[in-house]
Amino acid sequence: MFVGIFSTFAAAPGSIEGMIYTTFPVTRQVGGLVEVLVQSFLLSVILFYWVNHPEKRRLSWVLGVLFVIGVLLPAVGLLVGGAG
Repeated sequence: MFVGIFSTFAAAPGSIEGMIYTTFPVTRQVGGLVEVLVQSFLLSVILFYWVNHPEKRRLSWVLGVLFVIGVLLPAVGLLVGGAG
């Protein structure tokens, strides 16, 4: 988790390279980093619970539906954006 968040492939704000090569203030760098860490932590907690409780079918359905929505929305955005 540490390497994936702090050492991204680009000089993104909140990454090690971003802190070195960008001109964003440190407070903005850390603010973005807090958001990424909270999202990563919540995803880890949900997936940990899901793997350790396979009998919870409702959670499997909810995560499956959220996955499909997460895949379809960008596709719809690309289709709509390309038409305009």
